[in-house]
Amino acid sequence: MNDVAVAQALAARVLAVSGPAGYASVRNSYAFPPDAISATPSAIVISGTDQVEVGGQTRRTQVNFTVRIYVEPISDLARRMQLVGAYRTWVRNLYNGSVTLGGLVDQAAVVSTDVGAEEYAGIQYLTIEAKVECVKLEAVAYTA
Repeated sequence: MNDVAVAQALAARVLAVSGPAGYASVRNSYAFPPDAISATPSAIVISGTDQVEVGGQTRRTQVNFTVRIYVEPISDLARRMQLVGAYRTWVRNLYNGSVTLGGLVDQAAVVSTDVGAEEYAGIQYLTIEAKVECVKLEAVAYTA
């Protein structure tokens, strides 16, 4: 599995899916953290842990990514929770229409989400984090 290509495909998929009904689509989606967020909502893909299982002539690789949506800067938190709820529902279904990311993986799936606040470049944002598991099963020829 090519981690860089998968991160780029995860970021591209965020831009390809229209935002939640009645709300703006994500304006920027980054495979790698930028110096600053220029417009909201924006998404940043963050590579996390991996697991490799080897058996016989196969290798199963799972890389866990976080796709963090920076919804908007925090202002009136109570009023903004409806907005966050709409994006959280949207994030859960983000990869349903492209589970193989164009053949880069066998399956990409959102396995959990979390709502919170994150500071980025000195600004506090409302965020939704999606944990995305990307799995690839590969045939390998081991030699001594």
